[in-house]
Amino acid sequence: GVKLRCVLDPPLVLGHAWGRPLALGLTRVFETWLPRSFWRVLDASELISLDTEAAPWLHPLALSDWTALRDGTDAGSWPMRWVGDNLHESQLRSSADDSLLERFERHAEALEPPAPAPDGAAWACGFDPVGSSHDALALSAALDGALILCQAADAQTAPGPVKALARLGHFPHELPADESRNLMA
Repeated sequence: GVKLRCVLDPPLVLGHAWGRPLALGLTRVFETWLPRSFWRVLDASELISLDTEAAPWLHPLALSDWTALRDGTDAGSWPMRWVGDNLHESQLRSSADDSLLERFERHAEALEPPAPAPDGAAWACGFDPVGSSHDALALSAALDGALILCQAADAQTAPGPVKALARLGHFPHELPADESRNLMA
């Protein structure tokens, strides 16, 4: 059958030791997508691992797990899909829509945040967990509203995609508990 499309917010899968196993497990039930910002972080992982204070939201084990998977697996064998900087760097697999990358780029441009909010040392290396959520939002929009899986740091802190929307002047409304329980039913 057809699987529900799901975009994984980079802090969810890069910020925890269990990020890679979670992502791989989700491929059993979802058509799982990774946004471009995931690859940008992974491609700079050697620089980041030298300066963990610059990106405290990244988990060193997650970085090494994902790097090992990237280095040891042919991109065509990955069970996940992603958009990269161009078609050659993307894994769209059998996605029937050739315009997906173009739509992603249009949405990413439309969702471009204003100047980055000073959010600690993460900007020193150019990585910002909320900024990476803009890519997740753009990819979700390009996939016609795919589910975005993310995690909030705690019950009082909004998750990255919600903060990213707030940077753009959009403030989502939290569903009442009884409605949110039935969201996937």
